[in-house]
Amino acid sequence: MPPRPLSVIERVVLTGPGAAARAAAMVSDDREQRWMLSLPREIRRAYADQVLAHPEDEHAEQRWMLANDDEICRSYVRQVLDYQIGAAPEERWLLLQPSGVRESYVRDVLDS
Repeated sequence: MPPRPLSVIERVVLTGPGAAARAAAMVSDDREQRWMLSLPREIRRAYADQVLAHPEDEHAEQRWMLANDDEICRSYVRQVLDYQIGAAPEERWLLLQPSGVRESYVRDVLDS
C-alpha cells in the first residue's frame, strides 16, 4: 500500500532540518514515523522525492528502502519491524541481506 499523501506541514517537517524532524519524532506515537524522522535530512528528502512524489508506483517505497545502505535497513528492522506484531518474516529477512541481494531483488522482481 502506498504511503498516504502528506500535508504541507508534514512535508516541511519531513524534509526540513534535523532539529525540527527530531522534535516531531519525540511527540509521535508511531514507531515508523519516529524512525523516519530520526534519519539524516538527505535520506528523508530522498524518501520524499522517490516515494511520495510517485504515488502511482506501488513499489516505490520498497525500492527506496532496499536501495538504502545496510545500517539504514538494519535500523528499520530494529526500531520498527521488531516491534510489529504480524510483520512478514520475509520483509525482515530481505532487509538484513547484503546490498547486492537487495539490489538484485529490486532489479529482478520489482522492476521486471
